[in-house]
Amino acid sequence: MFHSVFLIAHGAKGVGVKYKLCKRAGVMIILVKMRVMMISSRLFFNQGAGDKMEDKTAVFIEDRTIVQDDKSGVSYEVDLECVPSGWFVWESIIWFKDGASIYTETSLQSLHLVLKAPFRMEIVSELQGYYYCSVALDNRSKHVFSPKMLVKFPGLHTFVLHMKSEVPGYGNCSDVISMELPFIEEFNKYLDVFYSDVSKLFLKDVNCSGSVISTYHHFYILKDKGTEKELQNFLKRSINSRNGTLFESLKRINISKDDIILKSTVSCPKEMSHYNECNLTWPETRIGQTTLADELCITVEGRALERKCLGDFNTGAYWSPVEKDCVDVQSELTVTLHKLAKRNITEDNILNTTLSMEMLTTTSEDISSTDVQYVAQILRNAASVPAVEPAVSYVSK
Repeated sequence: MFHSVFLIAHGAKGVGVKYKLCKRAGVMIILVKMRVMMISSRLFFNQGAGDKMEDKTAVFIEDRTIVQDDKSGVSYEVDLECVPSGWFVWESIIWFKDGASIYTETSLQSLHLVLKAPFRMEIVSELQGYYYCSVALDNRSKHVFSPKMLVKFPGLHTFVLHMKSEVPGYGNCSDVISMELPFIEEFNKYLDVFYSDVSKLFLKDVNCSGSVISTYHHFYILKDKGTEKELQNFLKRSINSRNGTLFESLKRINISKDDIILKSTVSCPKEMSHYNECNLTWPETRIGQTTLADELCITVEGRALERKCLGDFNTGAYWSPVEKDCVDVQSELTVTLHKLAKRNITEDNILNTTLSMEMLTTTSEDISSTDVQYVAQILRNAASVPAVEPAVSYVSK
């Protein structure tokens, strides 16, 4: 069931068209046969192909949202624009949200998409997600897609409750999506008791592997209730505590706490990994980013062991597996650079840290790939100091 979330496309004549979200995969039906081509300065002239224009079509999204003067929080508006360059079929523009097309019953296609929604918890799930657009080339079967842009409601923490369960007798996800999972009702009761102005669970994604179904439910808590880390730690303790009401509720319906994972939609938490005899500490890391362990760990290939935070906004963050051992390090340069990379850089020590790094790297004749990794980390740490602003120096020849 869809609530009052309006997706408005502005056409050439200024006409507003209400869209609705399509839950099935597919593309828009094109009714207009006239084709309009756009030429940009990015096109290349290919003399070797009989003076034929070489197709260099690309597309991306610009966020043109203007900070709203309305501070009441009654509604929220996002303004997106699909920006193609090169040749494309004008009436082939398609907008997507989380992999499903946003379609209209008219033939109007627009580069401009405005999302408007009242600020209510039951609306959040329909608005939040990954948006992207596509255009077609001469050949209608070939589409060019933009990178995805994440749209989120301001002022909210979004969490993912990931649950695994055995579903014997069902062969695909379409059979089990409509099932009433008893833990949803129990978790919603818990949220009602401990938090005011908090959302219910909203089903965001489902996938199946054999007889195991994984469900991903989103729920939302206002940011003024605490930081994401504080709230996440509290919720995790509630799930794992053997004396808590939530634990007792899950036990009553025969659900193990090991089958429930509370995930962030922003970052992977700080944690310890244990592989053979290597115990490593990994710092909190944002989704899509890679980090080095706090401890010095060099693999047999001679590189510092890295780990990536995987996942996305819809299914939550999780760490990549650790499947390599650490070997002994003989290089004093590597040991010293590692210490500098782990130093908490502030305004007071940033100069000494960077000068030490410069002296070590300029006086050494044997710099390994591991050393380069730690130098890169030192520079990232230095760049994150609030008082430091990027600057460009011009050197005359």
